[in-house]
Amino acid sequence: MLKSIKMCFALVLIHICSPGFSQGLPNVVVHGFVSQGYLKSTENSFLANSKDGSFEFNETAINFMTQINSKLRIGLQLFSRDMGRESNNSVILDWAYGDYHWQDYLGIRFGKIKMPLGYYNLVRDVDLYRNSILLPQGVYDETQRDFSLAMQGGSLYGYVPLVKNSTIEYEVCIGTLTIPDAYTTYWNWSLDFFTKELSKLANSSCLLGERNVVGKTIWGAALNWETPVKGFKMGASNIQGELLLKSDLNLIIPATNSSRVLPGDVSISAKIDKYDVFSTEYSIGNFVFTAEYLELIFKTNTSVMLPDLFPNPITIPITFNATGYYGQITFKASDKWTLNTYYSEFYPDKNDKEGNQLESDRLKYTAWQKDLCFTLRLDPISNWVFKLEGHYIDGAAQAYRFDQPAKRYWNLFALKTSYNF
Repeated sequence: MLKSIKMCFALVLIHICSPGFSQGLPNVVVHGFVSQGYLKSTENSFLANSKDGSFEFNETAINFMTQINSKLRIGLQLFSRDMGRESNNSVILDWAYGDYHWQDYLGIRFGKIKMPLGYYNLVRDVDLYRNSILLPQGVYDETQRDFSLAMQGGSLYGYVPLVKNSTIEYEVCIGTLTIPDAYTTYWNWSLDFFTKELSKLANSSCLLGERNVVGKTIWGAALNWETPVKGFKMGASNIQGELLLKSDLNLIIPATNSSRVLPGDVSISAKIDKYDVFSTEYSIGNFVFTAEYLELIFKTNTSVMLPDLFPNPITIPITFNATGYYGQITFKASDKWTLNTYYSEFYPDKNDKEGNQLESDRLKYTAWQKDLCFTLRLDPISNWVFKLEGHYIDGAAQAYRFDQPAKRYWNLFALKTSYNF
């Protein structure tokens, strides 16, 4: 089935690039992009098997947009990517919505809509619209992209002019998260915490079987202020909601001659108590200065059913409180050359930035990841982009997710080219 979808996707790409396509559908605007990258790290593998060097770093998309009338437009995008364990070139419906722009101060979007998180989440699926190859991971975690980009539901949006040439732009949204794959790096890493807690119940080891993650109601809001100071803007965004993860469970209890396996199941109710991003940007001349701050709080209740060991369900509460931030400087040297640098930090536990509360089998420097990045971007023609990027990294908070004996200091190098049509 997946091969058939990929084949259809390739045929669509070939067809829309043919000379007669736009004549056949004069009211439909078709765009898309194809990106291919390469990752190489000196120590820790990150996002893909980067320690050995990996070309498993590509993206392809095609989108269709049509204006029904002066107020209503509809569109959709098909998207495919490969990033190590993530996605493996499967084709998904990235977004698909109708947009009714009633007045400048009030419009409505409905369908699978993008979530307004920070400055880059709305455009993170298009390499052309960002200067770095990797967005600052302290705020825009690539392993969360598949479920943090969009929701199924609707939103109200608009902008209101204020005094002295300033404006307020807003969006409020409500819907349901779609989790396309419950076996990706992020979910495997998250479940590691639960399995460790469960294993302590009977001095045992815990294995999770077939599982799925179901998004429940989610809602959020974003506010952006174009200040009276030319080139200076500020923003804030918030998402809240609930997820439910269910999985089969086998608790393996060691014995003298053989191990005893106890079947059960686990249900994890996760509340997104806070997903806040605060943003600011200042443009002057050929320079753009950007900074953003993230705070993410997950509160979970794990209900475990092991009837052969415990007569009643066991409840285990766990809270995740992560934080991250970055500062970025972009310099447009010419029409073709752009220089970009940022410094980003990420902490999976805001209250333990030094790693003093980690378990004995965890290295302290898995409690943080500090990333200094430099990017050189070349736009030889209007639709074609080349990027060269280097990262000097201290810590392995996000590299730790890849089941490896992570090193503290490491470098990551990236190349990427994208063609947009």
